[in-house]
Amino acid sequence: MSLPPKKDWMHETNRLSDVYLNGVEEFVDFAEAHNTENLTTCTCPCKKCGNGTRVKFTDLSTHLIRNGIDPIYTVWYFHGETSHRVVENENIEEDVIDDGGLGMADFVDVAYGVHEGVVDQTENPEEPYVLEGDLPEKYNIYKQKSKEKLYPSCEGPDTTLSAIVELHNLKKQFGWSGASVTTALGMLKRWLPKGNTLPEKYPEMKAMLKDLGMKARCIHACVNNCILYFKKHENAEKCPQCTEERYDTKEGKAGKKQSKIIPRLKRLYSIPWIAEEMTWHDRAKPSRDYMRHPIDSAQWKGCKITWKNFAKEGRNVWLGISTDGFNPLGIQSSSNLPPSLCMKAEFQMLSLLIPGPKGPSQDIDVYLEPLFDELEQLWEEGVPAFDMHKMERFTLKAMLMWGIHDFPAFGSLSGSVTHGYKACPICGDNTESIYLPHSKKIAYINYRLFLPMDHPFRDGKHLGLKSKEKRPPPSRLKGREILPKLNRIKYVPGKILKESVTEAWYKKSIFWGLPYWKDHKVRHCIDVMHTEKNVTEHILNTILDVKDKSKDTIKGRDDMREIGIHSSQWMQIDKNTGKQIKPKAPFVLDREEKKQFLQTLSNLKLPSGFSSNLSNIVNLETLSFRTMKSHDYHVIMQYLLPVLLQHTFLRYRDLRRALQQISLFFNLVCSKVLDRNVVQDSKYMLAEALCVLEKYMPPSFFDISVHHTVHLADEALLCGPVPFRWMYPFERYVN
Repeated sequence: MSLPPKKDWMHETNRLSDVYLNGVEEFVDFAEAHNTENLTTCTCPCKKCGNGTRVKFTDLSTHLIRNGIDPIYTVWYFHGETSHRVVENENIEEDVIDDGGLGMADFVDVAYGVHEGVVDQTENPEEPYVLEGDLPEKYNIYKQKSKEKLYPSCEGPDTTLSAIVELHNLKKQFGWSGASVTTALGMLKRWLPKGNTLPEKYPEMKAMLKDLGMKARCIHACVNNCILYFKKHENAEKCPQCTEERYDTKEGKAGKKQSKIIPRLKRLYSIPWIAEEMTWHDRAKPSRDYMRHPIDSAQWKGCKITWKNFAKEGRNVWLGISTDGFNPLGIQSSSNLPPSLCMKAEFQMLSLLIPGPKGPSQDIDVYLEPLFDELEQLWEEGVPAFDMHKMERFTLKAMLMWGIHDFPAFGSLSGSVTHGYKACPICGDNTESIYLPHSKKIAYINYRLFLPMDHPFRDGKHLGLKSKEKRPPPSRLKGREILPKLNRIKYVPGKILKESVTEAWYKKSIFWGLPYWKDHKVRHCIDVMHTEKNVTEHILNTILDVKDKSKDTIKGRDDMREIGIHSSQWMQIDKNTGKQIKPKAPFVLDREEKKQFLQTLSNLKLPSGFSSNLSNIVNLETLSFRTMKSHDYHVIMQYLLPVLLQHTFLRYRDLRRALQQISLFFNLVCSKVLDRNVVQDSKYMLAEALCVLEKYMPPSFFDISVHHTVHLADEALLCGPVPFRWMYPFERYVN
């Protein structure tokens, strides 16, 4: 067995010393030697990339010398090294079960809360290890299956249990039906030697996996979303609020499926290398100037100061929750892990699935009760767990840091309104908005509020306005300020709220029951993915004047007249015919500019995997776009829009510059590594760009999605990089 590589050089401060340079050379040689797939690139472990970026092997040493290697990357598992457990006490060796079944013995132990062959450092190694409590009979059965060879003469590590788990993974990966698995099991049993121990049918295999904790619980719900038949209502036959029957013989009633998160969090610590990575956040040193992970954010640091006892245990879990407003489900992800692993699908947990043709909308709190109970338990008393890396028991606790949702789900989970005059959950009752009588919509205006107090635009002269704006921007309300208002709201699940003491909130979210929730600076994050998609869609459809999608409508022109702005764009009457004439707007491209814009986009050649084929989304006949996905808008906004606009709006250069500034803003805010000073400057750059757009665009352009952009920089400063807080990884996980 080869010796592990030397790593003392990783802590060398002088990156030009012989020790460091030789260490870099050895690391590159090690990575190339373990490049079993013959790739030309690998993840870069320098302090800037943090194993989040792939670079060529030829450029790897340059990165490591220029930026330094991440000193906490102690096990080079991204470059071929495996993490080995070292048992110092030789007496333990006799008690350790020979785990030839691909980790299945540990898998069974974790499922039943047992860890054989493990002795804490505080215990007397001379005393035999005694299993705690009375174990179910099934434990012994599955423990045997974890060691039982797949067939009598099997020489490999495969056991009955490992074969079943691998087959189950294939079923999930390729979407096999239960009947197809039964057929496959029949063929495998026929092909394998006699005496093989595979089950004959899928239901038998499924029953075994359920016994090992791989199962979901189905909980009935009232058809009107009043209650869950859970805890005190578990045996009820009728809803105590609406008296609706629980069961219907003709049509199935509403229900939900819950997969408990506690067993899965404990299971993370059953794999040594994952258990080690789960404490990465505790070993990492936060940066003052840059943010590459939520640990560098103000909210994370504030939680560590406020809840010191929780922060002392590095194995405690920092969770986020994501919910889709149109496909109700709850996905948990852990922020303990390093940037390269944090948002991987393997570390996301589907904890809640609500079936049915319609989502519960404002009544989602009813369905969150089981999840809330788990979160409450994980905070108050914690649960016993075992760390397979340190080989010791500990009490596992967890904290919910924030929610990440699209805007409909944002309103459902936070209890804030998502339409009307006070639809901004950050500005609350101080939201600046007006009603557009002709469009019958609400517009969110006056972005001068978000400029520095000494900015010339606050005078109004540069924007063609007569009034001055001297007010500061609306401040983000603290949890302790919101809570008294929420306590006065009367809300009954299953019924539409008719009375409210505030226009900004309609209910008190179930998460306010968590003791730490009121102390969070940000409880629910604005989803940058959907915000960016909506803003880009508004811009493209409006400057290209796409029929039925542009914000430049006759009603919009009438709203301008009603408000008294942009007089050059008001509808006019032809003296000869008496018909209305719609003057050309300065923000609409002429026909030649549209052709050039779309032709350039259609002819672009981009790297493989960078985006979809953009030529497929361009319709040169109608000078518009076909169906686009969120990522198409993302690519256009952050990378292509400044180039596409380069030869447009020649008479309105300030308008072109404003659109390019919006593109630059999204590019900066969505960076993997954030510079605090740059983010702060980008916040004012965006506010300036929106002020210029107000000078040209119709009021209906400024809907709630456009308004949300002014808060994205502040949330980045409070919560850290956007790639840890947008919906892309969660929607991919669901799909």
